[in-house]
Amino acid sequence: MANLSEKILMEDSILDPQKRWIRSKIGDSPLIPGNSEKPSQAILREDLRSGFNTVGVFPSVSTTLKILEQLEEAGIQEAEIGYPHTKEHVEFLREAKRNGIKIKLGGHINVRAKDYRHNIDIAADEGFDMVNLVGSINRIRGNSERGNSEDGEKRVLEQACDAIQYAKSKGMLTCVGGGTNRLDHFMTAYKSFAEAGTDRVTVYDGRGWFTPDTMQFLVKYVREIVGPDIKVFVHCHNDFGLAVANTVMGIKAGAAGADVTINGTGHRTGNAPLEQAAAALKVLCNIETGIDMSKLYGLSKLVEELYGIPIPKNAPITGEYAYSYLGRKIPFCLRGDWLVFENIVAEELGQKREIIWGGTTPPGRHGAIPVKIEAMGLTATDAQSDEIYENMMEICRKKTYADDREMEEIIRKVLK
Repeated sequence: MANLSEKILMEDSILDPQKRWIRSKIGDSPLIPGNSEKPSQAILREDLRSGFNTVGVFPSVSTTLKILEQLEEAGIQEAEIGYPHTKEHVEFLREAKRNGIKIKLGGHINVRAKDYRHNIDIAADEGFDMVNLVGSINRIRGNSERGNSEDGEKRVLEQACDAIQYAKSKGMLTCVGGGTNRLDHFMTAYKSFAEAGTDRVTVYDGRGWFTPDTMQFLVKYVREIVGPDIKVFVHCHNDFGLAVANTVMGIKAGAAGADVTINGTGHRTGNAPLEQAAAALKVLCNIETGIDMSKLYGLSKLVEELYGIPIPKNAPITGEYAYSYLGRKIPFCLRGDWLVFENIVAEELGQKREIIWGGTTPPGRHGAIPVKIEAMGLTATDAQSDEIYENMMEICRKKTYADDREMEEIIRKVLK
């Protein structure tokens, strides 16, 4: 059965040569806009700093070092580790350097602040590898923080450009971006960033209010403004549940990379989860990130433990229920037909499969129960199968489902 399923899947889908994952042929169609333009690789930049903005998260130096070590083991090349003006974040950097962490470590600097040059000095003196220069260039923030919207916008843009040139004079890799609500402001701001000599720019969706088609347009628009020599990144928040979709679409549109956070930590509803973005880019888009997917589950569980923020049980990729088989799906699991329902086989992520016997399990001779009995090397009459089903349903009425161990106990008891 498994061989037949595999043959059909290979004809109707795109199967990884090592049989680790599978995707739809439809997704690779040249008729889909952007498929012919997407890059072959992308950088996923772990934004630990954004993760620190999660309510209840105040990591120690040792906690951050543990995460950085596992990030490096997973293949992450870059990480933003905090604010140069924050003592603890500078200590994160020092400890990482002392322990031989090779990930390029960045600092986050607000160019709206009066002391932005001082913060660049700290970043350069302490050995940050890059600086991420951020300032909202819009009338709302300008009016709130400067008292005059037009003057505020102009001043922030001037300071952003000065910050680029000052950081470059210190020999630092620069990335700059700013939230703005108007396309003409996008044009003015990103053209100014390019003229100031930035290495990279970021398209920010700090409010999580862009849709994938908006992000696709903005990435292409900004690429046209800054030219081919300046790399474009995206930074997506998850207020409408679109952070991963926007991240993937931004990269397919030509972005060189994206900010992500483990388990989607971050302000409010968080950022694009690293584990989901990495898997989607590799499996669905055939875009290489250099990340070892077998490390994602362990990394996700580590952050769950260290931050004290539970992973939702039904979270994609790393959730407890991601590889649960219920009802009519159970026979496929028992027969080893993983790829009938698994886009990525559980072993590739370090995940575990679980068979759940619940109220959707069908009774009768052609359902999951006879397949389970056969897998145990046993046989049963119709009456015995019905008795097994009723005993299972009795457990379900008490605690909603029976696990596979309980089901085996029921079968052995009935067939003894």
